[in-house]
Amino acid sequence: RPEKKYEKPSPLARLRQRALTKAAERDPKLKEIMQKKNMMQSRKAETTEDDDTKVLEDPVSWFGCLIPRDVRNAKKDFSLGLEKLLRVAELRRQMDKKENRIRKLKQQLVKAE
Repeated sequence: RPEKKYEKPSPLARLRQRALTKAAERDPKLKEIMQKKNMMQSRKAETTEDDDTKVLEDPVSWFGCLIPRDVRNAKKDFSLGLEKLLRVAELRRQMDKKENRIRKLKQQLVKAE
């Protein structure tokens, strides 16, 4: 029976999980959906304990043990760019929310006059 390996989640998977967690903090419906999904995953894990875990291969490993510096830098730059992209998307969402609030307040002000 092969030994199961614990594979560290990729930076993209960690970013995705962090973004979902933050979004769930703001949205109760999303939080409920995530809790149900986690419950289903834990049940699935209980029923498939003997199955082999799927290990995703890091594309950088395709270059063998001597990975070019440019490839490592590209991977690091991509991860940093992705983090910045998520931050920009979050800021944009916050700005849209505030713009909608301003628009509603202006409408209320016009109705009050």
